[in-house]
Amino acid sequence: LQFTGFASQDYHLQELEHHGSYMDKISSTLNKCGMTIETLKDEDGPGVHEINIGKQEALKMADTHLIYKQCIKDIADQFGFCVTFLSKVKNESTAAVGGHVHFHLEDKNGKNIFNGKDIRIDEERDLWASHELIYFIGGLSKYAFELFPLYAPLITSYKRYEK
Repeated sequence: LQFTGFASQDYHLQELEHHGSYMDKISSTLNKCGMTIETLKDEDGPGVHEINIGKQEALKMADTHLIYKQCIKDIADQFGFCVTFLSKVKNESTAAVGGHVHFHLEDKNGKNIFNGKDIRIDEERDLWASHELIYFIGGLSKYAFELFPLYAPLITSYKRYEK
């Protein structure tokens, strides 16, 4: 197998140009399936791309996730590509990237509850977080072992972690 892309730089504009018809097909197909594409870009590493789907209720997003992956695989096959969502092992020239999840949590009024100025988490860069975000991260940390089969279901997922 060969990488579909050549760029090893995040947000490399020529990378999207290089595969414009492929990316257009992905975007239009996912839109037809009712998904809102917030971002479609190349990621750090050759052949690595990121597509961010608009926020949804948790159960709806779980269904969307399965449809999304199947659509991407089917479209790739039409273009003669092979797509995986596996993490890749980090080496000296590339980041250890792979399928990942972005979290967003709103209150009943649509306000992002992770965005807050309750706790300063980085003085130098003046970064703040809400209490809810800190507790959310604490919960993820506490239950990481139990959650890992969901985030990293295959043995290859673990090969990227270093001692």
